[in-house]
Amino acid sequence: MNKKEFLFLSETFLLEGVRFEDIEKMPRKIDCKTPIFSKGERADLNFSESKKIAFILSGECVVMKDDLVLNTLKKGDSFGILSIFSSEPYPTAVIAKKETKILFLSHDDLILLIEQLPAVSMNVIRFLAGRVTFLNQKVATLGGATVEDKCIAYLKQEYRKSGALFPFPISGVARKISAGRASLYRALASLEEKGVLIYRDNAVEILQPDYIENQIKEKK
Repeated sequence: MNKKEFLFLSETFLLEGVRFEDIEKMPRKIDCKTPIFSKGERADLNFSESKKIAFILSGECVVMKDDLVLNTLKKGDSFGILSIFSSEPYPTAVIAKKETKILFLSHDDLILLIEQLPAVSMNVIRFLAGRVTFLNQKVATLGGATVEDKCIAYLKQEYRKSGALFPFPISGVARKISAGRASLYRALASLEEKGVLIYRDNAVEILQPDYIENQIKEKK
């Protein structure tokens, strides 16, 4: 790992709080690979000789399951860490949306970093804990029987994270909760009529947080 690669990774979750001197003292060199993928080319771990964790250096990728786009990865985002700790094949396809450069760390190098540097161990634990929380919230958000249920679950998530006032871009939220824009507008209008919230200029202000909390509990 050279200084340029370290500086990039130090801005990601993996090497937060780690010094370059710590990397230089490793019992062996950490070897980073940085291939470039063309638009439409698969970059996921099914196409590599062994499991790796990957970080987007430049460009953009989409994460897909069958024909469904699950996520978009940009500079600094990562994929593959869950496969490092699993015997299962990588469950999704990662496809370059445009020319994309990716930094790969091998399974063995990641394990060495975890074993040698306590800061890396804690960073990985925090990251995995965050993924579990995100997936639990995603299940709750998508588990509602109606668009209004899904909207309420999303509002609850954002209220707990940001407080009573937060951005609410219709197109983005509709994608996240797998709903149509028109249906989402109707759900917001229904909640406004009930005095639960105010929706203005792509932002939501929650007026009745207790309503949202109680509604979600009743649906469980």
